[in-house]
Amino acid sequence: MEDPIRDAVADVLRAWALDEDLKHAVMSSPQLSTVVERIARRYSAGETIDDAIAAARRSMARGHLVSVEYSGESVRDADLAAAE
Repeated sequence: MEDPIRDAVADVLRAWALDEDLKHAVMSSPQLSTVVERIARRYSAGETIDDAIAAARRSMARGHLVSVEYSGESVRDADLAAAE
């Protein structure tokens, strides 16, 4: 079933995710970057492989199964993506 409001919100979030100037402005603000990083931690195991492994170990210690994926959705350069 279509939901025009949900679709509009998804379009806005997608546009924001691709807006490098907005990302820079948000991450340059100590107040905003703190909030964004706190929200992102719920959905990301961290910035590095070591962060991901540590998060996976913590989840496994609580009895959870885990999978770890590398997401580079902000990479728009093929050479950079291959290097990472």
